[in-house]
Amino acid sequence: MTFSTEVRESQELSGLSWSAYTTVITTAAAATTTAPVITPETPDANGIPQFHSPQAKITVKKGDRILLPCKIHNLGDNHVIWRHGTNVLAGTNVSTFADERIQLLPDLTLEITGIGYFISSILTGAFQRAGLTHSVTVHDAPTVSLITPNSMSVFEGENVEIGCIPHGNPLPRITWSMQDALIPIPTNMLNLHRITLEKVSRRHAGLYVCHADNGVGRPAIGAVYVRVLYTPEIEIPKIRVHGGVGYKAHLVCLVHSDPPAEVKWRIGQKVVELSDRIYTETVRRNEHNLVLSPVKDYDFQTYTCEANNSRGYDIRHIEFTAVPNPPIIRRWETQILLKGTTGDGKAEGTQIKEEISVTLFWAVECYSSLIDYRLHFRPDKKNEINSFNEDRTPPWKEMTIPADQSTASFLHTKTYTLRGLEPSTIYEAAIKARNRYGWSPISDVCYFSTFPNSSSIKQQEFQESLKKWREKAYPGKEDLELPTREEIAEYISSPAGSDGSAYVIRIERAFGLSILLLLGCIVRNYLIVD
Repeated sequence: MTFSTEVRESQELSGLSWSAYTTVITTAAAATTTAPVITPETPDANGIPQFHSPQAKITVKKGDRILLPCKIHNLGDNHVIWRHGTNVLAGTNVSTFADERIQLLPDLTLEITGIGYFISSILTGAFQRAGLTHSVTVHDAPTVSLITPNSMSVFEGENVEIGCIPHGNPLPRITWSMQDALIPIPTNMLNLHRITLEKVSRRHAGLYVCHADNGVGRPAIGAVYVRVLYTPEIEIPKIRVHGGVGYKAHLVCLVHSDPPAEVKWRIGQKVVELSDRIYTETVRRNEHNLVLSPVKDYDFQTYTCEANNSRGYDIRHIEFTAVPNPPIIRRWETQILLKGTTGDGKAEGTQIKEEISVTLFWAVECYSSLIDYRLHFRPDKKNEINSFNEDRTPPWKEMTIPADQSTASFLHTKTYTLRGLEPSTIYEAAIKARNRYGWSPISDVCYFSTFPNSSSIKQQEFQESLKKWREKAYPGKEDLELPTREEIAEYISSPAGSDGSAYVIRIERAFGLSILLLLGCIVRNYLIVD
């Protein structure tokens, strides 16, 4: 005689911690592992009931259908029961089942939902003969429940704890992610059920998402939005804005604030009076612009952007000026002329003199016409990069250079050639420009050299050559000792300097990319020798 167990819509039963069934065989969705039990080929001669089905360990997903047959020889007048531990769940002699979701179907199939071990036994008289034990594990898709509200408001500087509790079988693994927040979750907290954000700032504000995944079905998520209430914070993209009479100007103030801030513009203590010519505009959520169109002569002043909310206030200043922007030295070229030679390059006498010149190319942004430039230059004798200090020695040499005739262009360009320079020397230079409103700020310091055929035009080639060599010679090494200025100059002036790969031989100690600052105009212009 064969009995079978059917599991439909398997799920966890409230109040029952299942442990075993009798018999086997599952649907295609169930994974079955069997172990043999006593299964004689023929019924026992004495008529003793015997099981002829193997025991099984089955893993199913919630909702799967499972058949667990129970093949028995010599059942006779005995009964079959299903039990969990000492609790009888169903049987051929049981009229009331342990749970409404447990049913013994007319064909003696047991329909049950649950997780655990269920034992089929045979009752012979007053005794119970233990039978097969079948293990059924039901895997549940993950779910999560939040331990905090899904939206929280906290004050800047406070600590806040957020978390979620995973549910499912097997127990899901937690992973946190976030949207909008600017400060990443610490790596050691990414898989915790609870995370603590300490001394929160506006950068902690955002949506924190808890992901629960156990490989069954789709991952579950729970989300908590953390709102941080803080004092306004102002960023000024350009603290100095150049403008021109008759043109349009934008003064930009970026305001970060929650609660939202009231933004005002002031000149000194006086609030700017808005009109059709002077008005404000909001771009995106936090960009507040003061627009002047057209600009008048008296508009050139220092403006204050002020932001207030219930938490406090912040102010920042913007200088609106008509003096030129700082010049930018764009490139340079070195020329060396040998005097005392014939047309074919042969010396006329025993004296050959080098005449060295360097041509500088620069540009200035200015709405009005320029009057002149002031060029400062000197040999570079110290390792002080990109700084203009009039007190340093040797003293700066100064030259006043007239500006070209004014054009309608906003961008003014100029070239000038320096002559009588020392050979094989690194120089530094800086420039400022003047219009009728005054002198511009000084430019960044530019480094140029008087080595033969040196030029900033080849900056990219030189930079790539050094970068490739450095990566090949010292992969992954960032803290390399730099060579001295004398070593660089000695190398560059030597024949080996014509080949970038010779650095492997000449400068065995290697160097970082910061050394390139010694060889070019700021980061843009680098020295290379043909």
